[in-house]
Amino acid sequence: WSRPRTASFRPGFRDGMPVPCVLKSGRGIALAVEDRGLPGRKTFQPSIVYSSMKNPWAVPVNGESSRRWEALKNPLKPDVYAGAPYLRQMPSGTTVLSVQVQEPGQAGPTMVVYLGNEDARRFSSPSKPFENGPGSKQKWGSLFVKDANTITALSSCLGGVWSIDGRIVRSSAVAGKKMEE
Repeated sequence: WSRPRTASFRPGFRDGMPVPCVLKSGRGIALAVEDRGLPGRKTFQPSIVYSSMKNPWAVPVNGESSRRWEALKNPLKPDVYAGAPYLRQMPSGTTVLSVQVQEPGQAGPTMVVYLGNEDARRFSSPSKPFENGPGSKQKWGSLFVKDANTITALSSCLGGVWSIDGRIVRSSAVAGKKMEE
């Protein structure tokens, strides 16, 4: 192990559950974190923290840095919890972000998956992989790039771990589970 260094630090808040992803073509490292310090927010929502590949994290990313940005193109309401982020990149360059979302009064979180660009920005097109699946309380989800066209979502649901495959499609006319670019 090398000596530890601070990658991200927002004074007065906590950056939680970091998940790094080395972006294609050496574009850098995107780090998804649950961020409680986003302006006007009352709970955790996802942010992306960025570092170049050359001397990663040479300067820690604070809350005001241009190397930190809100992950979602269309922000959630201030009181909606969206934590436990997970970040991957498809061979096409599309980045895929999952979070567990819980609205106030909701019994438990639901896994929601968003699509972003090759720089891990502007995540949109939310989909719920387990919407008709094993109930609520979908916690601690993760993503796996199965092949060039398939992303697998995994989540702890009803005491077990559930898995479902999804494909990124460009048409809203496709039946069943869909994620749109």
